[in-house]
This record gives sequence, structure tokens and C-alpha cells, in this order.
Amino acid sequence: MSKEQSVFERYPRLRNLRGKVPDEIIERELIPKAEQFEYYLPLAQQKIPIANLADVFPAEMERGSITLEHFLGQWGNISIEELCKISLIVSWLRPQAVFEFGTFNGMTTLQMAINAPPECKLYTLDVHPDSKAASNLEIGEIDRHLAQKTGAFQFEVGSYFKGTTYERQISQLWGDSTHVDLTAYYGQVDVVFVDAGHTYYYTKSDTENALKMVRPGGVVLWHDYLQVLHPDVTQCLYEQALDGLPIYHLRGTNLAVYHQPRGSQ
Repeated sequence: MSKEQSVFERYPRLRNLRGKVPDEIIERELIPKAEQFEYYLPLAQQKIPIANLADVFPAEMERGSITLEHFLGQWGNISIEELCKISLIVSWLRPQAVFEFGTFNGMTTLQMAINAPPECKLYTLDVHPDSKAASNLEIGEIDRHLAQKTGAFQFEVGSYFKGTTYERQISQLWGDSTHVDLTAYYGQVDVVFVDAGHTYYYTKSDTENALKMVRPGGVVLWHDYLQVLHPDVTQCLYEQALDGLPIYHLRGTNLAVYHQPRGSQ
């Protein structure tokens, strides 16, 4: 049995990648990532507790109702359970402003807009696939296919919300998140969703900006925590927790969450 086969046997969900990016890229990128992930997995699990929504937020959140439309995504989108939990948080929090790192096809953006108040403004940031920034991103080869919309990922950024009644609430921002000036959003956002570049460099930068953006009482969410394909996310959040940030892992998902205390900042 080859090393590459053993990784896919241990993490069978990653077999879905085959046919979407070349096998040689999967083999080259996944094996060292699996080793890094297996190092940080037990450390992160010791420091970041698993929680239900009711352990982090008021119990009534779990009894809330949400609306989902056009929510069956593709590889790279969040799961239905993750989508429901994000939508419950948005519905309960009734945000005035939401910021998303990583638009992708806009499926998650659309659900947040549907469950936010009509006056809520949603800002979603991505690189334009034809831009020089997309070619210069310091990301892995698999993420590069998603960023440049090549192969199986040939779709328009934000296509899920384009042409809907919710598009008027959504501002599409363009650029590399480590080079865009985000200071105008500091202290102004109720929900920040981090799901863009998954290398340590991008995750750390996006996290630092997210923590400056979030208002007292607001929420920061990260996707791809405890995901073998993106071990840098787990490493970065483990280090944040080690420094004292109270992060929780939402049960049954690859979401991590931080609820900013109302009296902070």
C-alpha cells in the first residue's frame, strides 16, 4: 500500500477531490498536510472544547428558525449542518453588518443575507480569478484551482446571490485579503466568517483582522478547523486559544467560533 493510498483510506472524504484536481497535486500536497494535521489535532482538541450552540449562545438559539434557499452547493462549500448553524447565529444576532473572507460561489453569503435583517449590509471579499492577485496568492496548489476557477471550479464568483433580491444587501469586494486595507471595518462588524486562503499566512492575517473588526457582542466564525486538507487553520486557531482566546469547536462541524463579550474593546 502506498503512502498516498493510506492517507485516502484514513480520510475517505478526501476521495471526493479526485477528478477535480490532478492526482499528482493531491499526492504532493496531501501527504505532508496529513502529517502536520495529525501533530496539531490532539493539541487543538485539548485546548479548544467541543460545544453545542447552546454552550456558547443563549439556549433559544437552538430552537430558532431559519430559511435556506438554493443551498445545495458543490465541493468547497460548507456542509448543510454548518450552513444551518451559521444561519441560526445570524438569525439570532440580527446583525447590522457581516463580513466574509472568501466569497467562492456565494452560497454561504446568500444564506447569511436571507437570515439577516433586510437592512443588514454584507461585505464579501475574494480575489478576481483573472487578476494578477489570483496568480500571486501564497496558497497551496489545490486552493489555487479554487481561486483561479479552473477545471471543475469554473463558475462566477458570487453566482449564488447574483440576480437574487438579496444582491442589493451584498457588496462584492475584490483583492488579496492581506493587501486590502480593512481598517474601515474595525469595530463595525457583527459577524465575521473566515473561509478564504487556508495557509498559515492567510489564516493568521484574516484572523487578526477579524478580531479587530468584530463589535462587542459579535461573532467570529472560521471554517475548515480540524480539516486535514487545511492543517494551518487548526494550527493557527490552536495558537490563538493558547494565547487565551476562548474559541469553541461547534459539534458536528468544521466550524470554530468566538463570541466577543459585550463589555470588551
